[in-house]
Amino acid sequence: MSTLWFTTLERGEEEVSVAIAEIIREESDYPRDNVDNSTVELYRLNIDRLPPILITEDKRLVDGYHRLLAYRLEGKTSIPATIITIPKDATLLELAIKYNSSHGKQLTRDEKRHLAMRLGERDYTQERISEILAVARTTISLWLADQSQAKRGNRDRVIREMVLADKSQKEITDKTGLSHSTMSEIVGNVKSDIERESTTKVPESLQITNVWRFQGRDERYGLKHPGNIPGQIVENLLYYFTKPLDLVVDPMAGGGVTVDVCKAMGRRYRAYDIDPKRDDITKWDIKTGYPGEAKDADLIFLDPPYGNMVFDFFKDTTAFGHFLDKLAADSKNTLRNGGILGVLMMDQTEGDLEVFSGECYRRFYRWLKPLYGISCPQSAEYRVPQYVEKMKSEKRMLGINRQLWVFQRDKTWKPNQTSTVPDT
Repeated sequence: MSTLWFTTLERGEEEVSVAIAEIIREESDYPRDNVDNSTVELYRLNIDRLPPILITEDKRLVDGYHRLLAYRLEGKTSIPATIITIPKDATLLELAIKYNSSHGKQLTRDEKRHLAMRLGERDYTQERISEILAVARTTISLWLADQSQAKRGNRDRVIREMVLADKSQKEITDKTGLSHSTMSEIVGNVKSDIERESTTKVPESLQITNVWRFQGRDERYGLKHPGNIPGQIVENLLYYFTKPLDLVVDPMAGGGVTVDVCKAMGRRYRAYDIDPKRDDITKWDIKTGYPGEAKDADLIFLDPPYGNMVFDFFKDTTAFGHFLDKLAADSKNTLRNGGILGVLMMDQTEGDLEVFSGECYRRFYRWLKPLYGISCPQSAEYRVPQYVEKMKSEKRMLGINRQLWVFQRDKTWKPNQTSTVPDT
């Protein structure tokens, strides 16, 4: 295991405890491009040894986003923090760069290059940028040799991220400050680039049968989170049933596996969770239905609770069944005609709890046309030896059968079953 090294920061402020929900992270003033999942996992293992995050008096995050994510994933509601004052001759971004460069995961060369562009856009001198980023003046000069091209590259990167996050053109215009006509042209070019890059991209994990054997978590996709699934399941689902820039909706997004796969494969996404751990996942309780913005989705991916997790959210299996009934009807009404739904479900036959993937199939069949049943088995190797021995002694089989049911919304589909859930 890696060792955590933190440089003592020159500050004498008192450490306080701050509610995580109150902390504000402003993307425009935060120096990192992406979340590093392995760093978050390392911090989770060392949660009691982490130094406090840094925030301003109005609770804007200066330093410590990876630590903040680690606390969220560990179920904490508050986090140690040090409140600092922004000097009159500095900005929040400049201060964030300083502290992010001094300890923990260091800024990458690409991140520093992007930051040089951002500081250049704010009229910082090359000498000052060199000092802030601890990068040679000659390197800064090379990075900013064509400032207009640098601005376009950084701007297009932000626009690409917002396009994939399914932001409206008005939201993108407000973010960038560009005119509506200019933005229309740029968004069109960005979408063309995404389509060109993604249309011929075939995932390395491509499966050619209806048995998908993926074991363990792919660290490229999603934060480590209870109920993590292999990202390759989502990769294959999107490859077979969507095209670039299609809208993918995940109402139980967890650690963000679907989000990260969509970003890698050039699909737009809307992700929700009752307890989001990431800023690109919106807080929403799917038991109330889908938000209006998810309407006309091209694909919905569902990974509902199964196994013992059912009782974390529902009082009994009957209540869980009612939830599936409503979820099926709501999903049908949220998909566009011809849209696809993938629901991943695992047989659970251990102990007093019985939940079958076939029961899930039956409930969704009342609303949507079935296309495929794909087996995605878990590995028995992940079960603790003591539990395996217990199952042997009781002559019971381990439940590892996990089924991915794929359905389609089809206006002509009329199964011979009735439902009490109204169509809208």
